[in-house]
Parts: sequence; C-alpha cells; structure tokens
Amino acid sequence: MTQNDLGNAAYRIKEFVTAHAHYDKAIELDPTSISFYNNKAAVYYDEEKIDECVAACKEAVRIGRETQADYKLIAKAMSRAGNAFQKKGDVEKALFWFQRSISIYMDLEIMDLMEPLLAKRNGLYKLDPVESEKCLYEGNIYSDKNEHETAIEFYAKAIKFNINSVEAYCRRAKSFGEIREYQSGLNDCEVVEKLKPELANIHVTKAKILLKIGEFERGRQAASHALKLSPGDNSAENLLSEATRQMTSRRQDIPSFSSALVPVVQNAYQIVNFDTWLLMNDLQTCCTITGIPANYRRWDCEEFIRSIAEDTARVLYSGVISAGRFGIIVAFRTKKSAKSAAKKIYDLGYFIEFTEKEEPKTVSKYLCDCGDIVTGKQPFLSG
Repeated sequence: MTQNDLGNAAYRIKEFVTAHAHYDKAIELDPTSISFYNNKAAVYYDEEKIDECVAACKEAVRIGRETQADYKLIAKAMSRAGNAFQKKGDVEKALFWFQRSISIYMDLEIMDLMEPLLAKRNGLYKLDPVESEKCLYEGNIYSDKNEHETAIEFYAKAIKFNINSVEAYCRRAKSFGEIREYQSGLNDCEVVEKLKPELANIHVTKAKILLKIGEFERGRQAASHALKLSPGDNSAENLLSEATRQMTSRRQDIPSFSSALVPVVQNAYQIVNFDTWLLMNDLQTCCTITGIPANYRRWDCEEFIRSIAEDTARVLYSGVISAGRFGIIVAFRTKKSAKSAAKKIYDLGYFIEFTEKEEPKTVSKYLCDCGDIVTGKQPFLSG
C-alpha cells in the first residue's frame, strides 16, 4: 500500500495522528500532488482545526495551480476552506471561498450551501461608501506587495459595502488574473463593462486575461475596443499586436482543420459503430471530449468544434480533464445537434462522454438576487 492509501485507511477509522504521518510522508515523496494536501485538509477539518485546515487548502490550491491539476480538485480545496469557515461561523469568508470554488467548477451542492449563508450575510452589510473606500485602500496595499490573495479579500469587502464600486471590481479582476483565477477575473470585467462601459482600463485587463488563456480573437477584440476608448494607449496597442501575432502564428503552425481532422492513432478503429455505441450512452446536450492534442489552446479547440458543429455548440472548458487526460467540455444547443456532432467526433476516433450536468440554470438567479456574487455564464475555466 502507498503512504496515501495508509493515510486513507487511518483516516477512515479516525486515527488522525497516524493519518497525518502517512500523508506527510506521501507529500515528502511527491510534493506536487494536490490530493495529499486535500487529504490533510480533510483530517484537520474533522479534528476541527480550522486554521490548519484552511492553510492546507490554500497550499493545495497553490500546488494545484502550479501543476495544472484537475480543476475539480482545486475547486474541492476551495470549497473545503469554505466549509471550514462555515463551521467556524465566519459567514463572509465561507462565501468568499465558495464563490471562488464555483467560479472554477459549478457544483450545485455548493450553490445550495451558499443560499442560507447569503440570506444571513445580507443582514450584515449595509451601503457604506466610506468603509468601502477603507477596504479598497487596504486591498491596494496588499496588491502592490503582490499579496493578491489577501488583496482579493479586501476588494470583496469593499464590494459588499458598495456594490457599485467600479474600482474594487477593476482591482480585483487584475488580482484574480495574477493568481490565475481567470474566469473570476473575467466575471469582474463583465460587471465593470455594465457599470462603466466607457472605462478603457477594464478592456485592457480583459484582453490580458484572454491572452493568458489563449483566447486570442476575444483578446484582440477587447484590446481593439480599449483603443477606441483611449486612442494611443500603449498597453492596448501592445496587447492588440500580441493577439494579432499569436493568431497569425497559430494559423501558420497548425494545419487547416479540414486536413487536420483525421482519426487519432490511439483510437482510430472503433470497436462498435456509432449507432451501437449510442445505445449504450444516454444522449445529452453537454459532453466531454478527450484525445484532443494537448498543445491545443482554447482558441484551437473552439476552431476544432466550429469545424465540426459550426455555430450549434460552444466550448465551456479546455484543459486537463483528469490525471493525464487533456480534453474539452462542450455544450450543444439541442440533442439533435449534439448527436450529429458526436457522430463526426466519434468516427474520427476521439473519446466522448455525455454528461447530464449542463450549465446550471440557477446561475442567473444568483446574478439577480445578490449582485455581488457574480458567477458569469461560463462555469469552467481555461487553464
């Protein structure tokens, strides 16, 4: 048995000291595994050692980002930190971590946990621009020191005291980008675009994030829009040039999708035909596709899906699906379009798995009911 297995066995019988010892040994042997830190956090949680639990969760998130671990494991660490703060009675921090968790992976159970906390939290904060400015000031201090995790907490408080604080959203978007929580950063950009669409800086921030996740076309559009609002802006000009260069480079380096769509070697010859396979799989409008080349960025994946399904689908996520597997999660408009596209993808030799978890329809509810918990339309994050 591995050290991790021994730790799990000890944890199940509540031998927490022994479990910690085995997990520590597992970390010593492989310090890059997010699972070991998550397991230690679980032990601390059951021991009701809240501070230690949160510290382990934060370390799990850090390791997960550095190793590009499965986004579900990173979200799990964040949600456990939320559970720890909820057990401690800290509503604000519990919601803060739950929000970060669902920005990476939309888990309806976590959203259900948030409802009573939101109701409780709504009675804690009233509009207070002065207090909001104080929190914003503190956040800026930490941001300038590159302590973005702490800065984000202060920006969140600034927003609680003033839901229309454009600067707090702007600064938080930048900090989210720095710690690679890109979807959360884009969510804040969307809020600012609604509150103050003429602000060029937010389009620059948005362009930076989009370029980091390989969405060069959207990044080019954001940079171009920033230039229209602020002609001569050096940052916007540089981002526009970079986006254009990347798009040109991609088109030159990657063969046209009409010629590139050939059966993948590892699964070139399917054991059964598509109709037979479909009888064994419940058709849904959302699916996971693996076998996609691991060097494809989000833009490449969108081109791939567009060549298959035209405008009937969109990519929700591209990146590591599970250990050693790169893929994409795609939502189709209808089951009919999903079936048509799935047949083409299956016949090419790619692996498909349908899922019942489409984009939760409860997202818009949170956008409407409490404007400060912004989850956006895309629940998944490109790594």
